[in-house]
Amino acid sequence: MIPSFWFRWLQVATIGIILYGAGLIVMPGLTLDFFSLIFFGKTGGFQAQYPTAIDYIRFIHGDLGSIIFGWGVTCYMILNGPFRRVEPGGWEMLALPLAAWFVTASAHSVYTGYWQNIIFNIVFLSLYTIPLAATRKYFNKKS
Repeated sequence: MIPSFWFRWLQVATIGIILYGAGLIVMPGLTLDFFSLIFFGKTGGFQAQYPTAIDYIRFIHGDLGSIIFGWGVTCYMILNGPFRRVEPGGWEMLALPLAAWFVTASAHSVYTGYWQNIIFNIVFLSLYTIPLAATRKYFNKKS
């Protein structure tokens, strides 16, 4: 059985993903300013740097938010199903997509010159790697 501390940690992290995705959709101004601060060191950076593309950037943020929202819901279902029941593959269902996301998103960040996003990715990744590392042993036990 997964200790409740680690399970709750993962639940909170996953609810955070869902809320983050929703935030990208319903609070585009706030999320634009957040990423402007990361990439340009000030709020309003996107608006100043790309005034003619701002509507498209809002669209992409909303579309990305929808994808993140759906991914979060999927993770939540896995977490409360196969992971919680310590079923074979339950750990991998959370860990492997997370690793795939981190590698591809970070590589894309470097490729496009927005290396600052990797810092955001590492913080996000740590929300999962710490409890996943702590719970791996429960999935390694032989039945």
